[in-house]
Amino acid sequence: MKLLLLSSILFLSVFGVFGQNYSRVKIFGNEQEIQRICDLGVAVDHGIRKEGMFFISDFSKEEICILK
Repeated sequence: MKLLLLSSILFLSVFGVFGQNYSRVKIFGNEQEIQRICDLGVAVDHGIRKEGMFFISDFSKEEICILK
């Protein structure tokens, strides 16, 4: 019984971690606007960037909600 319960908890925790959806998003903005996104807690340290024009990266659903 304990083994079944432990297996179920382990399965659900792994499923929850790897079940998150990501989307590729292109954000148009200058350096100040990209810095503002960073200040909100969204990681902008990796992705494709054209200085003063746009930033492209993969974001989770939660990060997209922050961006909106």
